[in-house]
Amino acid sequence: MASAQSAGMLVAALAIGGLANSVAQPSANLGLSRWVTDRRLGLAFGIKQSAIPTATLLGGLAVPGVALVFGWRWAVAAAAVLAALVLAGSVAGRRGSGAAGPPGTSDDPDRGMPRGGLVVLTLGGFFASAASSPIGVFLVDSAVAAGIASGTAGLLFAGCSALMLVNRVGFGWLADRHPGRSRFLFITYLLTGGAVGFGLLATGGVPLFVVGSVLACGLGWSWPGLFQFAVIRENRTTAAAATGFMQTGLSLGAAAGPVLFGVLAQNLSYTAAWLAVALLSLAGAVTIRIGRRMIRRSRGLPVATLRRHRPPVAAPAGDAGGGAPRR
Repeated sequence: MASAQSAGMLVAALAIGGLANSVAQPSANLGLSRWVTDRRLGLAFGIKQSAIPTATLLGGLAVPGVALVFGWRWAVAAAAVLAALVLAGSVAGRRGSGAAGPPGTSDDPDRGMPRGGLVVLTLGGFFASAASSPIGVFLVDSAVAAGIASGTAGLLFAGCSALMLVNRVGFGWLADRHPGRSRFLFITYLLTGGAVGFGLLATGGVPLFVVGSVLACGLGWSWPGLFQFAVIRENRTTAAAATGFMQTGLSLGAAAGPVLFGVLAQNLSYTAAWLAVALLSLAGAVTIRIGRRMIRRSRGLPVATLRRHRPPVAAPAGDAGGGAPRR
């Protein structure tokens, strides 16, 4: 990218970067699945899924700090040097680590996930990603159009981004603290709350726009870590394949969402665009809930409970009074 001499070369370099990301995501998921125990897996995925938006913020800070002073090529070259240092550290660490240790232990057996359920969850991830990805592209410009000063709009976006990062990590930590709760249901609640935020953004009024920004980022954009965590908990031995399949839907949604939003905003209005992503967020919530029901039905489990199903414990023989159950 730093040496590109035309738009075509730049696009080709970006495509190579996309290939790298397609390898990095499932391999990182596999590594976390193997090396992190269930007690910390939600937190680990919350931290992992905070990496990309954090890098985006750092990239934004590099514009005034590096690009405007030395030129954008130097900013990209610095990123290449950083990647090379990470690669060198990885190789050195692998040589010094010796044989691979045991994988992270799991409290539950790997039950796998029915293919139909994984397909439906991937579709839900597409809808959810298409709804949330326009936030990072259009929130500031939409805030300015609503009457917020450009500097204040930038601060609003920075604050909402920080809230989103904290929530991604915090929600992962909560998932670890409450292992009996359904992660998929919690994700549907987050997407529904995000849809409310998108609806408030569509009003165009400054107070409601601020509240909508907080809900859209704090809820509607805080689910990716939980989503990958929930899928991997059902597919510990095939973490890379399952999340690689799911990542296809997330990536397609991340690409299609801003395009759809931009077309609607340019030809209609920001109000129409935000209402459209609100509907996408609701569609993601409904689809993920359907996927959860399919998974539970395939295992003969009830679909209306929030906690994981545990088979009834029979009373000890001769205990007619119904004493304490045997564990």
